[in-house]
Amino acid sequence: MARRHEFALVHPDGTTMNELLKRIEALGSDGPLDELAGWLAHDDWQVRRAASDAFVARADSSSDHDLQYVVRYLFNGVASEDNAGLRSASLEALSRFAPRITSHLLAEIESGVDDVRVMLAPVVGETGREEAVLALTALARGTDANIATAAVIGLGRTNRRDAVRPLIEILDGEDAWVVFPAIESLGVLGDPEAVEPLARHLDDELLHATVLDALVRIGDPRAARAIAK
Repeated sequence: MARRHEFALVHPDGTTMNELLKRIEALGSDGPLDELAGWLAHDDWQVRRAASDAFVARADSSSDHDLQYVVRYLFNGVASEDNAGLRSASLEALSRFAPRITSHLLAEIESGVDDVRVMLAPVVGETGREEAVLALTALARGTDANIATAAVIGLGRTNRRDAVRPLIEILDGEDAWVVFPAIESLGVLGDPEAVEPLARHLDDELLHATVLDALVRIGDPRAARAIAK
């Protein structure tokens, strides 16, 4: 049986869903970015997913000069105030080629509006670059709890050892909203260096379960001994 939307009319010219998805796929090779951006804001998840895939394809085939236009359309999508689907699709696309656009992402979290900085900080982490660790560490030490929390999550996504020490430093902070994701990020990174600093918080009733989960994820013999105490 055909999917519910497969033969639905989705455009005044009578285009079916399958035809539309193929049309969007073609925009991944060539065509106006304005049109592609419009499909990224569509209310059907299949259309948004196809548009996100097409944006990634355009990014992969773009020169560095043309890439800036692709990125700007996606940044505009992230900044949408009333379309959660557009924000999500834009972030998903950006995360898939984050390492190539490190400089663009760093510039945006440096000077963009706060809501956009919060959403982009985890994507910055996915670049896996040293400069991302430096930028996210600075944000994690800032006074805005929402931005700091997002930056801490981003540090956990860098898969870099130099992100471990800044996260450990956060463990003794007073803001639990930032400490919790720092613990989780240390578990994600899985570096044994974090075992002893984490273990010191096992007696904290508020943090105990999160610390325990992080130690289990690290899986180092020292973590096992800390848990067994």
